[in-house]
Amino acid sequence: MKTSVKLTTVAALLAVTVSSAHAMSIFSKEDSTPTINTHLHWNGSYADKEAFIMSQLDNRNVDVSLVMPWYWKGSSMGDKLVTEEEMLEVVKRYPGRFYLLYSLQRNKFKNSKNWDNPGFVKKTVKDMEEHFESGMFYGSGELLLRHFGYGPKPEKSEVDMSPTSLLSRAIFKVSAKYDKPIVIHMEAEPDNLFGLSEVMNEFPKTRVVWAHNCGRMSSKEVGKWLSKYPQLSCDLSNMNEHGFYGAGKPRMEHYTHLTIKENPKEQIDLMNRFPDRFMIGSDCCHSPGLKKRKIEKNISELQELISGMDPKVQRMIKRDNAIRIFKLPVK
Repeated sequence: MKTSVKLTTVAALLAVTVSSAHAMSIFSKEDSTPTINTHLHWNGSYADKEAFIMSQLDNRNVDVSLVMPWYWKGSSMGDKLVTEEEMLEVVKRYPGRFYLLYSLQRNKFKNSKNWDNPGFVKKTVKDMEEHFESGMFYGSGELLLRHFGYGPKPEKSEVDMSPTSLLSRAIFKVSAKYDKPIVIHMEAEPDNLFGLSEVMNEFPKTRVVWAHNCGRMSSKEVGKWLSKYPQLSCDLSNMNEHGFYGAGKPRMEHYTHLTIKENPKEQIDLMNRFPDRFMIGSDCCHSPGLKKRKIEKNISELQELISGMDPKVQRMIKRDNAIRIFKLPVK
């Protein structure tokens, strides 16, 4: 791997224990626990916006973020590609603030033929292994399985890949081998649910973080999945009332639900049943959303959602679950 030396050098910085120095006086006693943002993207257009991003995180008492670099070339939203070298430099500039996930958002992943191409799968696994062995990658994501397109050219970002493809199975297998969780994005389309169930049964040791409140399933269905699969957890990213997915964008289907917006009590009850399986995230991977302070707003609404819960449960959702699931070297 071209960046192996840099990876090893930066890995030492990631062992720095993060303190709660960013806690701010505006937070109540029961809301004083710093939040870990488990779902943050980064693209090349953020290069001159780092201070703005840090201010949004600090304003919501977020001291640690898990970053999934955005390696797409070109975007209908006007974003630029970020290179791995640039991403490593960001991590070095903010020791202890950012922890990387191996990016599964790459141009070659857009070609459905590659998902069952043995040669492509072999190269991908080798690259993942080299990154995991560097000691500075704490999982992988975001694996796009069923993604609704949006933006000026929604057809370009529409994704429908099989959870049982060679590539999916290989990613699950290598993740189990290195004990690294996968963040997946999959709208809960019935056909894909069968495939995901199959691959999770095949690789029970692979920890899966299902983004956006487990694919916007109903609380009842999320509860069934969490009961059946102890290796599964949900991030709440962008599912707040005014979040992109939480507001029903880019579209709704008969199997998508907006529980946080329409029935927050039901969501609270679900999280009280499974307090060790939920985490907070901001999402926001495009410059227009960044300018609207969506990182800060999404985190704020999710913090507000859980503010009436038992302080111990709040701490689990804000922090402890992320540390345990991603095995982060923070307190």
